[in-house]
Amino acid sequence: MGTRTVRLDDEAERTLERLRTITGLSISEILKQGLRAYEGQALALNFGHFCSWAPAPHMTPRRCRNVC
Repeated sequence: MGTRTVRLDDEAERTLERLRTITGLSISEILKQGLRAYEGQALALNFGHFCSWAPAPHMTPRRCRNVC
């Protein structure tokens, strides 16, 4: 299991604190669930392949790395 240091801006810190208050989950669990949700979204959009959909500005289509 790896350990990471992540820097969050003020908005992300507020969101994280709201999620902790609402759910009662730990920071680690919130981040894990968020990563799983984003992975599902990316796979559903065929992210990781060159395709015809228009990605959001923060998404860059890339070739498949055998993750799907």
